[in-house]
Amino acid sequence: MKILKSFFNQRVCELILIILTGTLNNTPFQLISIKLGILIILLFIYLSIFYFTFNRFNKLGIYILVLAVFPIFSALRANKVFGQSILDGILTHLNHFYFLIIIYLFYYFKYKKNPLLELEKSILVLGHISVIILTPLKIFFSEYEIIISSFDGSTEYIYSVYSLSSAFIVWTGFVYLAKYKNSNKRLVKALLFISYPILFYNARSYSIILIITLAIFIYKELEKHLRLKGALLLFGLFNILFVSYLISPTIKTFFDDKSDLFADGINIIDSSKEVEDISANVRALEVGIALPYIEEYYLFGTGVLNTSGKKENLEEWFFPNDIGLIGVIFNYGLIGMAVFMYQFKLFNPRFKNVMIKKNNLLLGTSYYLLLYYISSIFSGSFAYGIGICFLLLGILIYGEIELKKQIYDSNCIS
Repeated sequence: MKILKSFFNQRVCELILIILTGTLNNTPFQLISIKLGILIILLFIYLSIFYFTFNRFNKLGIYILVLAVFPIFSALRANKVFGQSILDGILTHLNHFYFLIIIYLFYYFKYKKNPLLELEKSILVLGHISVIILTPLKIFFSEYEIIISSFDGSTEYIYSVYSLSSAFIVWTGFVYLAKYKNSNKRLVKALLFISYPILFYNARSYSIILIITLAIFIYKELEKHLRLKGALLLFGLFNILFVSYLISPTIKTFFDDKSDLFADGINIIDSSKEVEDISANVRALEVGIALPYIEEYYLFGTGVLNTSGKKENLEEWFFPNDIGLIGVIFNYGLIGMAVFMYQFKLFNPRFKNVMIKKNNLLLGTSYYLLLYYISSIFSGSFAYGIGICFLLLGILIYGEIELKKQIYDSNCIS
């Protein structure tokens, strides 16, 4: 019975991870995912009330309470600036409450026998399953769409089946990167996993962010002889890709397309004129929409509008997360952005912690979170992706506590 209970609890944990990382979004399971997400939010709220009732307040607790009132703050701003109802403003922030995952992790780490090992196993399994499912979909059904009705039958939704999230794939890649001690096989495996979005998606900004993150990892985490070995291996892989580019028309087309995407992104910033890439054009338009509002409401922002509010007051294609830090300031203002950025203060000591670096899951997770934080320049991830950011941050915080506990227990035994 105890083994069965442990198995069930771990599967529940994995389901929560799947919902939080958005793995089911843009699939026929999205509506189910949304309903499960609402239940998870209610669970998190209940656990947070229980947690704060029986635990003393600390800096983290106070920060969580501040974040919990952000939907109200945003709703009041959207009501003042655009006239959107306060209730609609709060409802647009339902996903915001995913940050309360950090309370759930408190219970997960407290009652699991070896939570770090169990969690690492789950992440690696989910990462490999994602590769197995996503790869054939991307190769054979790149334009395949599914039409499905809503639960009440009033609306039809069109889903692209290849739009599944690659979050677990990238996370798995960083865990493998942390496992790299002197194994070329592990390094190649890590690079294949973390470069998955570049191979199968138009990951223009991700390519830049990944290179920066890898450079930091090589500089901070690898010893000198491993840095040289890793650099030589990367150089060898680059040569293989270069030769493949010269002799294979398919690979040449792939890299030419990626090159064109970067060129369009640079050209639209440089000349402010339309380019062939629709994505780049839309982002330029979105910046143009946001700037006048930022100029007027730079301190507290305008609040978050729901879909109908955006169509009525702005433009149908306007999504603040498309334009990174500009979008964050547009919605929450400079003060709101400063509140969200407090995460960096919580992250920094864990990122530097030598003890965390000795655990593969925590080291890999710290660099995956670093990738998210750097990507905020382009997507505002630290604010709009606060659920997954707090999931990763929570693993680091409670993982650090778990390691200290393990060290204490081993010292007591010895």
